[in-house]
Amino acid sequence: MKKIIDTIEKDNETLTVWHCDTLINAPPLELIVECYLEILRSGLAYPGIPIRNGSNVIWIENSKAEVMAGQVYEYLEERKEGWIMMGFTDKKFRKLGLNQLCHKYLIEKVKQRGGISLGSTISVHNEKMLAAAKQKGLTTEFYRTIQWI
Repeated sequence: MKKIIDTIEKDNETLTVWHCDTLINAPPLELIVECYLEILRSGLAYPGIPIRNGSNVIWIENSKAEVMAGQVYEYLEERKEGWIMMGFTDKKFRKLGLNQLCHKYLIEKVKQRGGISLGSTISVHNEKMLAAAKQKGLTTEFYRTIQWI
């Protein structure tokens, strides 16, 4: 079920921040798939689908109900950890700080569930996302190594 988290004013526009505990029938689903395809085609995505129907999503809509940006995440109860599966932003709304804004609400949601950490997987070649993660306060503490066999 989708719920409004907050309504904010940014750049003289009213934005609504939403949360849904499933991607089924969630308004940002189409943009999520479009953005993932863009990442996949660029060679910067893990070669698999990082989301599932039961993934949670936080997103921002403008006053025209256009989905602008958001973050898909999972909460791992046994590790008390939020895990960012992917961030997404419509091309026409990039570089406005919207994904950073969603991140603030994501941290609040994870804390509300008792979470003590937030993680993400980013390609070592995705310099833009590595910089964005650092800007959000995520630090590199481990590298995941992989050998395809």
